[in-house]
Formats: sequence, C-alpha cells, structure tokens
Amino acid sequence: MTERLKNTLLAALLALMLLLTGATMFLSMRTSRSGGRIDAAETDGENGRLRLSAAQTAAYPEQLAVFCEGGVWQPLQKADYELLYQQAEPFYLEALGSAGTLLPMEEEEYLRRMRPPAVLVQYHAPQPLALLRIWSGGTGTDGDVMIRRTVITLDHENVIALFTDETGGRWQAGTVASAEELRKICGAAGEVNAVLAGTEQTPLAADEVLIDRVFSAEEVLVTLAEFAQKGELPQNVLTALGMNAYLSKVYPDAEGNLVYVEGRSTVRVSGTGDLHYTGEADLDLSATRGPEMEAEVCRKIAYLLEQIWSLTGSSGTLSLEELRREADGALALRFGLQEGGRFFERSEGLWAAAVVRDGILTDLMASPRVLETGESLLLMPLSKVSAALPEGRARLCVRLLEREPGVFEPAVCRVTED
Repeated sequence: MTERLKNTLLAALLALMLLLTGATMFLSMRTSRSGGRIDAAETDGENGRLRLSAAQTAAYPEQLAVFCEGGVWQPLQKADYELLYQQAEPFYLEALGSAGTLLPMEEEEYLRRMRPPAVLVQYHAPQPLALLRIWSGGTGTDGDVMIRRTVITLDHENVIALFTDETGGRWQAGTVASAEELRKICGAAGEVNAVLAGTEQTPLAADEVLIDRVFSAEEVLVTLAEFAQKGELPQNVLTALGMNAYLSKVYPDAEGNLVYVEGRSTVRVSGTGDLHYTGEADLDLSATRGPEMEAEVCRKIAYLLEQIWSLTGSSGTLSLEELRREADGALALRFGLQEGGRFFERSEGLWAAAVVRDGILTDLMASPRVLETGESLLLMPLSKVSAALPEGRARLCVRLLEREPGVFEPAVCRVTED
C-alpha cells in the first residue's frame, strides 16, 4: 500500500513537472513571435534597473549658455554642463511644450530680445520643432521647421522662445513658463567666460556664443565594452530586441561575427562589439502617422538604444542627428554620441542607426563603447579663432575627433551650414 502511494505521488509530481515545462515552453514561444515586440523592460545588467532619461526627448544639446548680468556663461566641463542641463531642462521643456503660434522675426528684433536673463540651447544637428514640442508635452503643429538654436528669454514679464532654423531664419513664440524660474537659473550661472559673435568682426552669426579665454578640455579614450572582450552578448540585450535568448541559435560566421538567430530576427556582433540587428520587431506604436508617430518612433528607438548602452555597461549618451523619410516610406534614424555636450566624430562608421517601416523595426546598428578620460589639453579662445575664419555661414564648436583608433581629441571645429 505504501509503495503504491509512493508511486502515485511520483507520477503526479512527474505530470505536474511536464505540465509546467510545457506551459513555460508555450509562453516562451508566444513571446518569441517571428520578430518579437519591443517592450520597455526595466532590467539592468547588474542591479535589475534600467537607467531612464529624465526627459522624453531623443535629442540633447551640444551647447548650453546662460545670459546673465555682466555677460555670457557657458559650462566648459562635463560636470558643469550636466548640472546646468539638469537645472534648466524642466524649465526648457515647459517653455517648448507651452509655446504658442510660431511667428517670423526680423534680425534686428531678434538680436534686441537676446538679453539677460536668457538660456540658450543649441543642437548638434537641426531638429524638427514639431518633434521637440511633442517630446516636451505640446503638439506638433509647426510643419517642417527645423530648429538649430533656441533662446528662452523675457519680454517684460512674459517668457518667450526665440528660434533659429537651419537656414538662419528667426522665429518667436510666447510661452507660459515661469519668469521667476528663468531668473533663478540665470542667477546661479558661473563666472562670465564668453561673448556673442556680434561683438566681433567675424563671418559668424551675431548670436554665436564664443569662449573668450584659453580653456581646457580632456581627450577621451574609447575602449571595448566588457561583453566584446568576453565574446558573449548579454541575454538581456536579446530580450530588449524582442528575441527569446533561450531559443536563439548561436554560431560564428565566416567573417568572425557571433550570430544570434531566433525566428526571423538576427543579431550579428563583431569582434569590436558592433551590433547589427535585422528582423521584424513591433514597436507597438500608439500613433499611426504624422509628427506624433515620428516622435514616438524616435523616442522608442532612443530608449531601446539606451537599454543596449546600459545593459552592455557602455558610456556616453546618444542624441538624434537625423530623421529621414525614405522613398519607400520607411523612417531612417541616425544618432550621434555625446558626453557633457562634447560630440564624438568617428573616422569611420556610425554610433547608432535604425530603420522603421510601418511601426516595425527592421534594421538597427549600434556601437556601444566604454569612455575613459585621458589627458587635458588647452584650447584657444573661440573668439580669437573666429577672426581668422574664411567667409561663409558657419559655426564654431568643440568636438572630439578620432586622432587614432580609440583616442578622441578635443578640437575647435568650423561647421559649415551648407
């Protein structure tokens, strides 16, 4: 009797185990459709949490400056840049999100209104104003206007936004942002260290902010992420891409890449840690067309890339450089890499790019890396460099150029607007 009871219990436990195993496999197969779905998973490589951006934007400023009594202050060090952005970001997003009708401005009026207190935000590449407003909580009602620079200032006690488009045109819009908050941000500015190009004899736009003293900037050493050194992609990266890590087949190809295949999704990882995903991952968009859809696509791709950077222990922050509509209707996105407002210019290749068709991610490339600070170099005042510029519309900025593989050196760059 005891032996029969024991056998019955063992049979019941075996049946339960088979049932649970079958259910697990069924659920795994269901969540591993051909292509999968991109979800905002809150997992991190080490501590189980994902790093989330404070903002819902996909683009970050290359240059920040504060107009205060006595002159202009521009943060030159990473810590100062990040602190100012943290302080100014909520105010800036409120101003953009609440901005009213966009009105053209004459140059003279624009320059007259550029007075303290004011905050200047300049992007690495022109950004669609409609998308900036949607990311800030507003509506995308500005058509195809591409914005390079925004200045938030006062008109009496009303906060207004001044915009410069990609051709140098000037625009303005009223906002409901707080004048008191603007004064607070400007009151906390550092020591004046910059001038406007309008006070110099240069071919630059009059509102270009130029550092007026010798300053230091660090070179950056770019090394492989740990996963690339180990030769194994973290499973959470595959999950973030909508793939089932447990059902993926893994093999090396003839070119030395490590290939992960699951359903119709494939990830190729090079020896340097470059990732190339192809498949049919559903972005699960809530908007189906127009600026709202484009803003959502940018935000979700930026978030996905942020997950990849976090899960691989990589450094720097990606920022949208280009959003382009292809002939077949697909959206092509390209991202640059920055740290503390300094953008990295690779000698070859891109930092990240993606292609989305009808809400489906079909192609994604990413080059996650680890950044380390190198030697500190002294750079000439931009106000002195500007005097020797050739004629033609351009901007001056400090970027990190790849001097040799893995070594990015700060340099004053002339960026043409053509």
